[in-house]
Amino acid sequence: MANYLIEDRDGVFLKVMVKSRAKANRIVGVEGDYLVVEIAAPPTAGRANTELLKFLRKELGVSQIAIIRGMRSRDKILFLRDADPAKVREAIEKILGESS
Repeated sequence: MANYLIEDRDGVFLKVMVKSRAKANRIVGVEGDYLVVEIAAPPTAGRANTELLKFLRKELGVSQIAIIRGMRSRDKILFLRDADPAKVREAIEKILGESS
């Protein structure tokens, strides 16, 4: 069971650990209860947060995504409004399977 993904009637909560200033944007794995995402942008002026949302929107095929906790922290809780939990889980598992 993916502890980083929490289903809600209005969408999906996603617990993410962000590692900024990486070589590329990518989902790299799971640490504890967090999905680990590397982001190339630096954490200054919200650039890593902006890049994180843009990246996950594309990779997970969701249109509405927001940071609800952790704007200034590497550990974040995101909310994917109206997202299908099964499709989000499937997209993440596919990415993680390809990177192994």
